[in-house]
Amino acid sequence: MLFRSNGARGLADLVARRRLTIFSASAAIFRALVDASGPGIVFPEVRSVRLASEAITGDDVRAARRLFPAARAVVHGLATTETAVIAWARWLPDDRVPDGVLPVGRIAPHREVLIVDDDGRPVPRGETGEIVVINRCVANGYWRDPDLTARRFGTALDERGTRTVRTGDLGRSEEHTSELQSPMYL
Repeated sequence: MLFRSNGARGLADLVARRRLTIFSASAAIFRALVDASGPGIVFPEVRSVRLASEAITGDDVRAARRLFPAARAVVHGLATTETAVIAWARWLPDDRVPDGVLPVGRIAPHREVLIVDDDGRPVPRGETGEIVVINRCVANGYWRDPDLTARRFGTALDERGTRTVRTGDLGRSEEHTSELQSPMYL
């Protein structure tokens, strides 16, 4: 509500006045804060930065480092109400940050993610498709909305006790050389 009534300038004032130590917002709100803060404005109390809800770029991470010089990490995450955390990435102060759109990160433990086409078939790596999450902790469906539940959720638990949900978000998975799961992009 604060953002709606006072805009990004009001948010900047709040962060400074309350001496906030954690900043968590959508990338769009963060960018508005950067624009409202102007050159030379920093928030030295902030130690942790989390950006979510949409793709971020290397410029966003560099701006976060300028705005929050004491931050120990900039974290970008993908989560939904239906699934909780799906994937996350973090950039430490000395990490090199590439230009362009950054991956949303590695898939969180105990989650399986598929990137599928409109018919629910997995797409090849590098191709864009809908993000589908498979996990034991997926919601059962939408309250009093059986039609939407039927379209988005798997109908039953599988033999492992997992359930699926189509997130409605688009992403792609890229090849990666480490033994960890491939990074995902929004």
